[in-house]
Amino acid sequence: MSHYFISLLVVSLLSLSTFAQKEILPPVLEDSNIVHRFVDEPAEFPGGIKAMKQYIKTNLIRPESVISGKIGGHSYAQFTIEKDGTITDLKIFRGLTDCPECDAEALHVIQSMPKWKPAKVNGKVVRSFFPLPIAFKPD
Repeated sequence: MSHYFISLLVVSLLSLSTFAQKEILPPVLEDSNIVHRFVDEPAEFPGGIKAMKQYIKTNLIRPESVISGKIGGHSYAQFTIEKDGTITDLKIFRGLTDCPECDAEALHVIQSMPKWKPAKVNGKVVRSFFPLPIAFKPD
């Protein structure tokens, strides 16, 4: 009888620990205005990463201070890709020291981008956060 009781106790404890390990995730609401940082399918520039790099290379106007080699580095931007693929909430979160015109140009080139393919969570289109460094390199 004591073996039966011990076996029942062990099985009960194991089933409780298995139940406790299940992760309960909140549902994604269709009308949600949450900006997701973690998604199943990330937002994508039309044509992918290579196309985005080419777009930036073609459309970025480097200030004279960068061309002459006096300044170089990155402007770090962040923005939201809306459910329709438009870019909103664009800002520089870490600018290029001594080059406010670089930061302004980074904002300009991102704002001029075409609509993106939006992100998805559980197969539903969602708003998503996107960080993007823009490089300013001398000739």
